[in-house]
Amino acid sequence: YSPRFGHFGVFPYPGDQRVPPFRHSNINALFNAAHRGDPNRIVQVNHPRMEKGIGYFSVFGYEPENPKIPSKIRLDFDSIEVYNGYEIQQPAKVEAVLRDYFSLLNRGRKYVATGSSDSHHIQYQWAGYPRTVVDLGAPVSAGKVDPLAVVAAIKSGHAIVTSGPLLEVTANGAHPGDEIHGSDPVVAHVRLRAAPWVDVTSLELVVDGNSIRTFDIESRPTKTGLELGTLDEVQARTIRFEQDVPIPAGAGPKSWFVFIARGTRKLDDVLPFMPVPPFAMTNPIWINASGITGDKPEP
Repeated sequence: YSPRFGHFGVFPYPGDQRVPPFRHSNINALFNAAHRGDPNRIVQVNHPRMEKGIGYFSVFGYEPENPKIPSKIRLDFDSIEVYNGYEIQQPAKVEAVLRDYFSLLNRGRKYVATGSSDSHHIQYQWAGYPRTVVDLGAPVSAGKVDPLAVVAAIKSGHAIVTSGPLLEVTANGAHPGDEIHGSDPVVAHVRLRAAPWVDVTSLELVVDGNSIRTFDIESRPTKTGLELGTLDEVQARTIRFEQDVPIPAGAGPKSWFVFIARGTRKLDDVLPFMPVPPFAMTNPIWINASGITGDKPEP
């Protein structure tokens, strides 16, 4: 509003304080207020390429192929909503934001990828499609989740984004969001799960923004209803892919990789008004071949 400069999320944020200024304000005032008071707070860029002047990257002219970053854009945020409920029916828009995200990772900026359904209605934007699935590192009991632990895990990148498939990835003891040190060969163990009504047809390995390898996965027909058998048998049927995948060395001393799962059949045979092809992506695992910590991102 007067002017438009994007949409953002800030959490956690005290309920007894006024929200950061956004009407008749500017990006510097908003970011300064968003960060003030809590160093553990997450400042998130929401749907950075959305039209009508509400996509932050579009408003400030960020171009992933341009080595020069626009002088007026603020880059001191923590996470980027790479997968948004208003855009999941248009895979080309999702891919455009991924190009932005990958280019920023290649600049050494450890932003966290998130997904959100952005649900404003009971229908059309189903809550939870997409979502951010957070790994807290240990089992938790229902009703006993510490919200601040969730925030800390997101800020560390211990999460995936998904509209159905679930990716579990470890590599040399590291998980998404972690950094591997040293020059030993990196091998990722990948387990891809999906509910019986979720289609998965491919798994892609991306290293430093480059597609390195794609595994074809056999599609299964939509299945709903009672799942028969023991819990172990039911869980085993959710596994669509499980394999050790060697990770080739990146171009520089500091590299990163993600896995992306995609499906072909859309979800509207189970979820009305959701002609959405399933998609999921891990946050990056970083590879620091030099072993030197404290590398600074590009300005």
